Amino acid sequence: MRAHVRARIETMLADAPHRGIVVALAVGAQDAVSDPDWTL
Repeated sequence: MRAHVRARIETMLADAPHRGIVVALAVGAQDAVSDPDWTL
């Protein structure tokens, strides 16, 4: 289920700069957060 939700978010947000943060908040996949977002 988490993989399906993640794939759907990534499809919908495509190149949005906040995509990784949304994925992390929705399914806990912190690997989607970019280095600059971690720094921020």
